[in-house]
Amino acid sequence: MMFYPAVLSRLSFFYPVGNTPAVNLTQHIPSTKKADLLLLGCGDVRNVLFTAYMNASRSLDITCCDIEPATLARNILLLSLLVEDETQTDPDTLWSVYYHIFLEEKSLEALDKQACRLYAASASWEKWQESKYAALFKFCDRSSLSMIRNVWGSYRVLQMTEQERQERNQRFLAELRLARERKKLFVGKEGQVITGPRSLAPAAMLELLDIAKLYKFYWEKGTTNATEDHRQYSQAALPNPLFTSPSGKLADLHYGTDPLLGFHLALGYCPITKGSPFSTSSSSSSSSSKDSNLHKAVRAARLEFSEWCLSFKNASKTCILRFFVGDALAFCHALQSRSSDGQSLNTGIFRGQYISEAISMNEEDYCDTGPGPRCFDVIDTSNLADHFGVINFLTAAAPLLHGPNSALYTEFLLRQAKPTKALSESLLCGPLSTMTLLLGLYPVEFWSNATAIPSSEESLLSMSFQQAGPAGSQRQEHHRVMWRNSMFSLSSAPLHWNEEELARTLHHVYLKMFEFEDLAHVLTKSDRPAAYTSKRTLYHRGSFALLLRHIKLNQMTDWDKVKGILLKSLIDSSNTRTALEHQFDLFTQLHLSYSRSLIPCESRVVMKTALDFRSWDPIPALVAVTLEVPRSALRAILNIQAETLGLPVLQCKLKETRESPVDGIVHLFGSVQLAIGHVSTSGERNEPEFHLNIANDDKRFAGKCPLFASFYAPASLIYDGFESMQVALVVQETSEIGPILRVTLGPTLEIFSTDLQSKSSVYISKYLPNTSGYPSILQEASNSGQEENEGFGRQFTIKLQPDSDRVQTVTGKVSFISEKPRSILKAGCAVETVFQVPNIVDVKLKGSDSYRLAYPVPIDGNKTKARVARTSAWIEIIAPLVEPGRYQAGLMYPFTTYGDDLTYLNMPRVDLDQLPEIDVRKPSEIQWLNVHVGGMFTSKERPMKNGLIPTDTLCDLKDSLFTLFAGFAGVQGQKSNLFAINNPQDGGIHLIILPRALLFDTSNRSVVIDAAVLPLTLVLIPEIKEFLACLMERGMLCSKATADELKLWKTLLPAWVERCRTWEHRSTCEYRRGGKVPVSLESAQPVLCSCGSHSLPLDYGLDDIPGMNKARKYLVRAAISPVFSSRFSDSDADFLSPPRQRVLPADQCGLCKKTKSETGKNLLRCSRCQKKYYCSAQCQKADWMFHKQACVAAKSST
Repeated sequence: MMFYPAVLSRLSFFYPVGNTPAVNLTQHIPSTKKADLLLLGCGDVRNVLFTAYMNASRSLDITCCDIEPATLARNILLLSLLVEDETQTDPDTLWSVYYHIFLEEKSLEALDKQACRLYAASASWEKWQESKYAALFKFCDRSSLSMIRNVWGSYRVLQMTEQERQERNQRFLAELRLARERKKLFVGKEGQVITGPRSLAPAAMLELLDIAKLYKFYWEKGTTNATEDHRQYSQAALPNPLFTSPSGKLADLHYGTDPLLGFHLALGYCPITKGSPFSTSSSSSSSSSKDSNLHKAVRAARLEFSEWCLSFKNASKTCILRFFVGDALAFCHALQSRSSDGQSLNTGIFRGQYISEAISMNEEDYCDTGPGPRCFDVIDTSNLADHFGVINFLTAAAPLLHGPNSALYTEFLLRQAKPTKALSESLLCGPLSTMTLLLGLYPVEFWSNATAIPSSEESLLSMSFQQAGPAGSQRQEHHRVMWRNSMFSLSSAPLHWNEEELARTLHHVYLKMFEFEDLAHVLTKSDRPAAYTSKRTLYHRGSFALLLRHIKLNQMTDWDKVKGILLKSLIDSSNTRTALEHQFDLFTQLHLSYSRSLIPCESRVVMKTALDFRSWDPIPALVAVTLEVPRSALRAILNIQAETLGLPVLQCKLKETRESPVDGIVHLFGSVQLAIGHVSTSGERNEPEFHLNIANDDKRFAGKCPLFASFYAPASLIYDGFESMQVALVVQETSEIGPILRVTLGPTLEIFSTDLQSKSSVYISKYLPNTSGYPSILQEASNSGQEENEGFGRQFTIKLQPDSDRVQTVTGKVSFISEKPRSILKAGCAVETVFQVPNIVDVKLKGSDSYRLAYPVPIDGNKTKARVARTSAWIEIIAPLVEPGRYQAGLMYPFTTYGDDLTYLNMPRVDLDQLPEIDVRKPSEIQWLNVHVGGMFTSKERPMKNGLIPTDTLCDLKDSLFTLFAGFAGVQGQKSNLFAINNPQDGGIHLIILPRALLFDTSNRSVVIDAAVLPLTLVLIPEIKEFLACLMERGMLCSKATADELKLWKTLLPAWVERCRTWEHRSTCEYRRGGKVPVSLESAQPVLCSCGSHSLPLDYGLDDIPGMNKARKYLVRAAISPVFSSRFSDSDADFLSPPRQRVLPADQCGLCKKTKSETGKNLLRCSRCQKKYYCSAQCQKADWMFHKQACVAAKSST
C-alpha cells in the first residue's frame, strides 16, 4: 500500500543537481550542540554543505531520503572524497566530478578511484561497518546500501575494457542527444529556464539574460567553464558516469539542470569586501575558482562551493549522515511505526511504488535503544508536496518532530490564479485557521504577517514567467512554508471539538480532497482546483483515513460519535456516481489506518470445498487482491508518447455483473501497489498461508514482464460477488487524459479486465505480496481530556461559525481542584482577566493566585467574554481569533521558551561572522538595495508611504528601517553610520543603532545590518554621557518616531538580538524572571535582558569614539533585517506601478522629515510639481528615484 495515488510512471526525470539556491536548514531552531535533520527528497548536497558551513560548531545528524539511488550514490562519492585521508582532492576537481557532464582525465581518474574504494568497502553490510567510512556514512537499512553499491559499481569506467568504455561512451552521447531533444519539448528550441532570479536575488535580478546564456552554455558544452563572453575556457570530453543510471542512461536528465542555480550568484554581481573568501575580485590564488577568465557567476558559485567543502571536511568528525533509498512518505510512516512500538523492524510498508519490498530498518540503529533518530529538529520535504499532496506530508512528517522548537518545511510551485490566502486554504482543503488547529501545525507567518524572508523577488519572477512563458501562461510562485507544532511558549491543553461541527468540517475536507473526481463539477467551475501546478488528484481514501488518524491522536472529542456522524453524512451525500464507487475503498482504508474494528470479520459460511479464500477459517475482514496485467494489455497505452500521456492515475475496479454485465455496480480502489516483475507463490490458494512474492524487474516498462496491481478490499464484498465479479485496472479520468485514452481504451478507460475467479490473472491472499502483515501505521490516541496542574485544570474548546467551517471562538476553561480557590470563588470574590498580546489571558481571583490560559492561536483580547460558575468552580474565557495577518506588535515575531532556549519562530538565526560583507563604499554598485528594501511596502502600504492616506505604526517602522539601510549604504546620497530613534514628545532619543556592516543573508536572499544597539534608560544615560555627547557631535541620522512606533522598535529589538546571539542566558535573566519579552515597553526603562552585557566582540570596532570604554559593556550585537509581509495574508509591493505622490505637510522634508532647511529657513519646494518639500538639495536628489514618476504624473495632471 502506498500513501498517494498510483500512477503510470513512464515520464520520469533524474535530478543530479538542484535548481534553487542553498538554504541553511537549521536557521529556525536554537543553536544547540546537536541537531537531527531529516531531508525528504534530499536531492544534491548543496543544502548539506551550506548547513555545515553555517553551523561550524554544531554537531549534525542528517538523514537523507531519496527515491533515486543514483542521487545518493553521487552525493556519498563527493562527500567521501572531501574527507578522504589518502588523497587531497582540490576543489576544482571536486566541482568537475560533481557538476560537469564531461570531464578531463584528472577528474575522471579521481572519480574512478573513489568509486572503486566505495564499491570494495560495501561488498557486504558487515564489511561496510568495519570500513573507515562507516563512522560518517550510515544506512537506514541493508537494501539501501545494496542499491547504492550497484550505482558505485557502474561508476568504475576505467576498470572496463577499451571496447566496453567505447560502447558506454557511445550510449552516453546518444542519450545526451535525446536529453537535449527532450529539453526542447519543455522549454522550446531557444527556450530558457527562468528560475535564475532566485539565485541572483536580491542584487542582480536584471541579469537574467546573462544566466540564461550560462544555462545554454552548460547544455551545449557539458561544463561550467564559461568566460565573461560565454566562450569555453577549458576543454573536457570524457563522459561523467555520475550523470547516468547504472545502465548508462542519460535521457532522463531534467531539462532544468543547471549547477549554478544551487548557489547565491548575487555574490558575483555586487561588491564584496576584499579579503572575504566570497569576493570574486580578490587576488588570484592557485585555485581556478578565482581565475579572472571565468565568468563572474561561475566564480561566485565555485568560491561558495570551495568554502562549503572545507567547512564540511572540518565538521565531518562531529557529523553523521544516514541514507535511505525509497519513497519519502513510506519512510516517514516506517519511522512512525518504529517510534510507536520500538519492536518491529519489518514495517510492512513498501519501499516505493514499483518496488515490491517492505521496509525493514537496520536493527543496530533503529531498535528500541538504537542511536538512529526517529524524531527530528528539522524536516525538509523539498518540493515533494507539489507531486504528492501537502496533507499527505503533514500527516506523515508532523509526528516525527521533536518539540515546540522543531520546524517542518514544505515547498510549492503554485499557480497564482487567486489570492494567496485562498490558495493556501485550497492546499489544505479547508479554512487555514481550522485546518492548522486540527493538524496541530502552524504556519506562523500566516498569523504574524511578518518575516525576514522577502517575497518581492518571487513576485517579480512570477510576472517574468507569465510574460516570457507560452501564451496563456499563468503566474507561478515558489512558496517555502515553515510549520511549527506550537506557536507559543506555554503548551496549551488538548483542544476539544463539538462532534457535529467536527464531523461537518471533516466531511467538507473529504469533498475538497476528491473534487477532481467529479469531472462535471471541475469542468463547470470557473474557479478550478488549480492551486497546484499538478492537474491530477494527489489523494486517495487512504490519505483521508491517515488524516483522521492524525487528528484523532491530537484532538479531544467523542470520536465514536464523530465517526458515526461522518460516515452517515458521507453515505447520505453519496448521490453521485463517483462517491458511491469509492465507499468500500473508504471503509477499507479507515479499517487499516483509523480503526481495526471498523470492518468486523463478518460471518460468512466457510466453504471447505472451495479452492480459494472462501475456505479459510476464519475469513478475515480484508483480503488482498492482486491482478496480473499482461504486457500485451499495456501495449496500447505504452504506444502513446510519455510526454503526451503525462502521469495518469491508476485504480483497481471491482464490477458486480450478477444482474447486468454492462451496467453492473462498480467499486473503485485507489490505494494500489504496483510492481513489474516475476511472481512466485507459496502455499495453496485455499489456505490462509497462501502468499505471493514478486521479484522486481529493474527494466520496468522497458522490459517484458507483466504489471501487478495489488489492493485491499473487504472480504465480504468479494465473497458475496466472487462468482459474478470482474476485476480491472483502469485509468482515472481527467479532463486532460480522457480525450487521449478514450479512443484507445474505450469509454471505461480499462487497461485490462478479467473475472475475479481467474487463476491465471488474479491472486487473493491474506496480505499484499512480499508482506506478512498489515502495514504498521495504526496508533492509539494518548490525549487526556484536560491538562491538570497543581490545584486546577485547563482545557480549550473550539467553536465553528454556524454557516461555515471557520473558527468563531476558542474558549479557555479553568477548573479549580484545590479547596482554597473553590471556596473563594464560591464566596463571591471578584474575578479579573488580564490580556497579554497575543494569546495569554491571566485569570485573577481576588485574595488568591493568578491562573494562566495560554491559547493555541492569537486571540482578540478586546472582545473576550467571561463566564463564571461559582458552585461548579470553573471560569470560561470565550475569545474570538485574531484575523490572520492583522497587525499586532506582539504577534509579528512570536517566540517560545523551551528549556533554556528562547526561539523566535519566524525569525531565522544568522551567524554574522559567516555572512559575506557588502562593500558600502561603492553605493553606485548597490542601487538594487533601494528596490529590495523597498519591497517591505505592500500595495496597501504604498499609499500610506506616499501620503495619500493616513499612515499606521507598521508603515512608519518600515519607513525608518528604509532610512537606516539607505543611510548606512549611502544609496540615496546621505550616508551615516550613526542612527537613532527619536521621539520628541517623550524626551528625545530612546534607541541608538551603530551599524558596522551590511551583510548578505544568503540563505534568505536578503540583507542584514550587523549593528551594535543601545536602548537608553534613565540609569544608563548619566554613566555614558561622554559617549552620547560625542555621538551627537558627529551627527546622527535620526528617525522621528511616534510613541507607538517606538514601542514597536522595542518589541522587535530582542528578536534582532536573539537571532545572532552567541552568548547564553543566565538563570537570573530578566526575561525569565518577568515572564515576558521585552523586559519593558515603558519610556526610559530596560528593553533587553542584561545577559548580553559585555558580549560585544573586542574586535567589533567603534573604539575611536570617546567614552566607548564605558559604553561598550551596554552595547549588544543585533542583526537587523527588513520587515517583509507574508504572502499568506498580504499582497507584495507593486513594482510595476510608479510610486505615487506623497503629500507631506509643509513643515516636513519629504525624505528625512526635518522641519527646517539646512540654513534654518523654511523648507524648499519641488519646482516641478509644487507639492513636495525638502530641507536640502541633497535630500531632493536622493528622493528623486522615487519622486520623479509621481512628479511627472502630478505635473501632467496639472
